[in-house]
Amino acid sequence: MHSTLRPIARTYVGAVSISGLVVTALTLATEHIRLGDPISRGVPVSVLEMTLFMLVLTVITSLAPVEVSYGVNLLVNLAPIFAAVLVLPPGLAGLVAAVGSIDRLPSRNYQWYRFVFNRSMQALVATTAGLVYVAVRSQPGGSNNQLGLDFNVLAGGLLALLIVSFMNSGLVITAVALETGESIRKVSDLILRGAVVSYLGLAPLGAMMAFLAVSG
Repeated sequence: MHSTLRPIARTYVGAVSISGLVVTALTLATEHIRLGDPISRGVPVSVLEMTLFMLVLTVITSLAPVEVSYGVNLLVNLAPIFAAVLVLPPGLAGLVAAVGSIDRLPSRNYQWYRFVFNRSMQALVATTAGLVYVAVRSQPGGSNNQLGLDFNVLAGGLLALLIVSFMNSGLVITAVALETGESIRKVSDLILRGAVVSYLGLAPLGAMMAFLAVSG
């Protein structure tokens, strides 16, 4: 996106940025998280320790982006972000995604609004995925444990994966299309080329990371 946004793109970027901040902040405020509590029953790891662990993993993977079209970088941090969605409270998962996905700071070639948009977008996607996962997992007959293997956990995990994978891409594609004036179809084809294969490979890795994290 250029240094001067088109009006429609400016409105869209502002809306996504505000939405991400508000949704994540409200979720964190209502979760009443105790950072010293165990992340799961029988696992001697606190919420704080797991959050820091997921944050470090996300930061490491964010430092190796794959450049695609329109100057957009496809990050390979889907695995730790998906793992964070599965094992952390939704608000913390959003915070990890927003902070951990920082691969560069605002500069002459990377405007501040792009930085804020990317942070808010990551937070919005991960928080939304986490809320959906917790809601589905908590349905009657489901497991209260993060990864107790039952239908609710599997269904919730699949829905969370779809949100993390496609909501993120959809928000980026829309932003690029609005700024450049290109069609959604053309932008989607160029940005998502090869991304689906990457997601299919990274998603199982994220699930495995989450399972190992809570199984000790």
